[in-house]
Amino acid sequence: MPTDVVSYMLLAVVGTRLLVDRALKPWALVSRRALLLAILAVCAIPVAATGNLGLLAAAMLGLVFVDFLILAVSRESELGQAWAAAVSVAIVAAAFTTAPLSGGFNEVTMRITGQIFANNALAALARGRVLRQASLLTAGMLLSGFELHHPIVWAITRLGIAPRAAPRAATRATPAEPDRGQIIGYLERPIVFILIVTGNYLSLGLVFAAKTLTRFRKLNSRGFAEYYLIGTLLSFGTTALLAILFSFLL
Repeated sequence: MPTDVVSYMLLAVVGTRLLVDRALKPWALVSRRALLLAILAVCAIPVAATGNLGLLAAAMLGLVFVDFLILAVSRESELGQAWAAAVSVAIVAAAFTTAPLSGGFNEVTMRITGQIFANNALAALARGRVLRQASLLTAGMLLSGFELHHPIVWAITRLGIAPRAAPRAATRATPAEPDRGQIIGYLERPIVFILIVTGNYLSLGLVFAAKTLTRFRKLNSRGFAEYYLIGTLLSFGTTALLAILFSFLL
């Protein structure tokens, strides 16, 4: 069973990486990682204590440096981004399950949260195990929804099965349309993750049926049907592996 500190830092790292890389994508990688380090330093304040400041600083610096190194070497390719996310999660799990970083939140944080739980009935319901599980589930949903997109795109590109977009008329300027398939994936994988973690396996068929219904007419094309099937299996399969891993943590 993971400690509250591991759950908290895992959510902080996963959420902060996504926020920085997506909201500030035009920024240079060095600038984004400097900002990531600053935000993580703030997030680490609740677990900072006199005896672990050096180790905590080393863990944050090491995490950001390795993350930067992987992305820089891979030039932020799809596979590189997937590896960076996986290594970041592994570093958090390894660092914050060892003493003294796993010792819990500091006294100031415990006093503040104690006052919140004592004066708010709704907040009191979310303390302890419930809060830890909610943090892990949120981190898992973010990982499945956004980070799993990278290895799936890499695999489809390597297989060379992505359908080619139809050429647009040169005389008619049309605004860029959102990638609806990508958005469906962002929504689909967290749902699949929650269904597997909670044991609602039969409901997976409803998700697959709803997704298939939106592509029903295009399935007459053999090329698109193969692309759709392989992409769906990759999406469901990678999400299932992540959900099984998180099931052990929960």
